[in-house]
Amino acid sequence: MAGATGWFQAHPLARAFLRIELETNGGKDVSDLHHRAACWFAGEGRWSSAVEHALLDPHDTCLLELVGQVGLEPLLRSTPKGQRFAAAVARTAPARWPLGRPLALAVAVLANVDGQAAYGVSEPLRRTTFPDAADERLRVVAVARIWRNLARNDLAAAVLREAPWEGATADELLLLRSEEVLSGHDGASYDVIARQAAEVLAQAEVCEADRIVFHLRVVLAALALIEGEPLRALAHLDAADLLGARFGQDLAIPLAEARVIRAAAVLDLGQQDRMDWANLAPLASVARAGPVHLRLAATGLDIRQRWREGDDPRGLLRQISDVLTDVDLEAADPGFVFLIVELEMLLAESVQDLPRAESAVKRLPASYRDLPEAASLRAHLHRMRRLYGQARRELLPVTRGGAAALWPAMRLRILVLDGILAGLQGSSDTASLQEAVEIAIASGRRRPFLELGADALGVLRAHRHLLPSDAGFVDGIIDELQGMAAASPAEPLTQAEVKVLRWLASVATLQEIADGMHLSRNTIKTHTSSIYRKLGVRTRREAVGRGRELGLLRPDVAALT
Repeated sequence: MAGATGWFQAHPLARAFLRIELETNGGKDVSDLHHRAACWFAGEGRWSSAVEHALLDPHDTCLLELVGQVGLEPLLRSTPKGQRFAAAVARTAPARWPLGRPLALAVAVLANVDGQAAYGVSEPLRRTTFPDAADERLRVVAVARIWRNLARNDLAAAVLREAPWEGATADELLLLRSEEVLSGHDGASYDVIARQAAEVLAQAEVCEADRIVFHLRVVLAALALIEGEPLRALAHLDAADLLGARFGQDLAIPLAEARVIRAAAVLDLGQQDRMDWANLAPLASVARAGPVHLRLAATGLDIRQRWREGDDPRGLLRQISDVLTDVDLEAADPGFVFLIVELEMLLAESVQDLPRAESAVKRLPASYRDLPEAASLRAHLHRMRRLYGQARRELLPVTRGGAAALWPAMRLRILVLDGILAGLQGSSDTASLQEAVEIAIASGRRRPFLELGADALGVLRAHRHLLPSDAGFVDGIIDELQGMAAASPAEPLTQAEVKVLRWLASVATLQEIADGMHLSRNTIKTHTSSIYRKLGVRTRREAVGRGRELGLLRPDVAALT
């Protein structure tokens, strides 16, 4: 056995048994064995194996030696215990470990993997400067990434201005310029950022700086989505994917951003079937560890897809509340806040919970309320109340001369809403709707129409002969809206009716349902008749089957009480 290739690779159960035997009978020798193994692997340059053994040394002496040899980076890429140890070392770095380039490198790397953990170990970096100019430039990059992950691009840009540019190498200048772009270049407009990102991307590709190329491709994809060009966004992401596969979890946060942008682009195009939504499920932990906008975007996309697949809207509304309660909305990017608040309103509308839709609008920070996006949300609220004239008045400052100044993505949403409102109001003014259709045809974007559901379906049908025609684009939207209408009750069930429907899925009699809901039997009969009428069924079994199709039933009926 000893002479066989790979004799040391045993079955996991055998390894566990041997470890128990050693720990039981070997006593202090076990620590020495791990220490020696860690030193051997470190000498071979196999840092992951060295760290694995060092972490099993209960005295941490081996870890300290490893830190002295290779810095914190291998620890930060290892187990949670290794990351906690690295964090503890970093916090006391001036006393226990030389504060310099290895710490800055470790924090810069960790910021791409776990933004919160990077912030936790970055205090020594944020309150000092390095005498060596090269080390100081790396420190500046690391701290800028910390602030960028916390959605404080203003602080990231301010830190980058501290970098000693004189004497920087071409690679360092490229790194600093890319960080400026990623941090929004000190509040520059989107078009300026896009132009600079393209310039730095060209330079990075010449230098074969693949990590920087990957970051910039993701930025350009996000900007293309804001510009209302999801196809261009997907082209950037396709190019980024070729590089991202090489880096794996070393770029966990930007990889997650790329997947979120891809899902958003597919949704904008109305091509959900092209997306492997299961890929978004593992984003939850990364989103919590990354920038605020990533968490909001990932949550919004996950909820939209689960709603589409039939999850109970009330449960999804609770999830939105939990996220928005945890997030500092003042510090978050307004665009992402508006998207998730708008989703909250659409979910509330689906269950006829107008007070919840009103509270969603009131949730916006005061600093947001004069923005066009806020006017759009208020118009949505008036639409739900069937106050179409008041809804259009909310949009008037934007549509009368202001819409052209908006970024195309938001401009299309405003024009679609105004056009549908005009149709619902009975107005003959189709200017907004025609312009919206022209923009949608050029960009391929369908979601702003689809989100307005039955309202959009009625107006598009009525004005189809007045709208631009291009390869059946509008007809395709009408067909999809008709399919959505067929999959939903003509009249939404009230909250009380949904509760009764869930009881109907059990074996309870009407009297038992009445007792369980603390209502009279006649009230339950009235609710049941209304449910049958709205779902277009005649029996209890048909109602339950239709309810399951619509995602109105949960598997745990006991939760109803």
